[in-house]
Amino acid sequence: MSTANNLEILKKFTELSRVPLGVKPAKNLISQLTEAEFADSNVPGYRRSQQHSDYAGIPQKW
Repeated sequence: MSTANNLEILKKFTELSRVPLGVKPAKNLISQLTEAEFADSNVPGYRRSQQHSDYAGIPQKW
């Protein structure tokens, strides 16, 4: 999913549900986040965290 071409296509979307942990930077990041970096979500039992990244020159929010 995270190829430069696919990211160009996905630019029009404002939000995706999650970044798959098969993406190595996401896997590394999730293991380093502290509890304080998560916020409650609108879905009971789930928490969220927004992170910023750049891939192939395209800014991303994870």
